[in-house]
Amino acid sequence: MICFRVMLDKEQKIEAAIGLVLLVFSASGGLILDDYKEPSARFGKVLMASASALLVFGAVAAKKDHRIKIQIFWLLSSVVFLATTINLVNNQFYRSYIPYLVLPLACAGVLHIGLMLWIYRINVSLTKVEEHSEDVTSVKPPPYNERETPKVAESLKVEMV
Repeated sequence: MICFRVMLDKEQKIEAAIGLVLLVFSASGGLILDDYKEPSARFGKVLMASASALLVFGAVAAKKDHRIKIQIFWLLSSVVFLATTINLVNNQFYRSYIPYLVLPLACAGVLHIGLMLWIYRINVSLTKVEEHSEDVTSVKPPPYNERETPKVAESLKVEMV
């Protein structure tokens, strides 16, 4: 039996946990909302499940520059998922049990937005560029040595006719 030990930092563990939780919730969301019969809602559900699985993979196995792109894809997929879920609730609001689910769905949406902000902060921390402490104007060119002449100048001869 082969055993893999993966050493993840805190951000990667959080990212993988968020991806797994939303993978389960996006895949099981049809139990509450009439099995996602609308095509747009089905698209949002499938997109969110795929993006969450990709987010888990990115947290565990991807390189830094790929993780950044995966996180951006997940954030965009989350926006699509929330929009399609809001559209689904809006279309089914006057059906039998939907008014009773508005508050729990609103809480779930706020929680999802909070998780999106968390992933965004992780993304920003990955893309930070270290600032140079030196000012550009304070950098001085190397000293000029008069004895050393460029090799190009040695081989040039000018003749005037």
